Amino acid sequence: MNVLLTPARIGSVEIKNRIVMPPMTTRLSDDEGHVTDASIAYYMARVRGGVGLVTVEMASPERAGRHRRRELGIYDDRFLPGLTRLAAEIHRGGGK
Repeated sequence: MNVLLTPARIGSVEIKNRIVMPPMTTRLSDDEGHVTDASIAYYMARVRGGVGLVTVEMASPERAGRHRRRELGIYDDRFLPGLTRLAAEIHRGGGK
């Protein structure tokens, strides 16, 4: 059996396999930095493709720190609904 495809644990979290997606900039958020349907579709395609653990892309912790157009924002609570939806969709698809 290929060890890459076997479950693993990180603390109390069980990952379905050892395939980990590193963070990559997608520029799929809207101009303000909110998660979009395109953002979710991008990550879900990776989860459906077999990724066990997703590391979501680079995000700006401060508005002044944004240096790319359509960069995901995390500097305000108004981004939480989209980020929560993204995490929930990844989990619903079987990824962490």
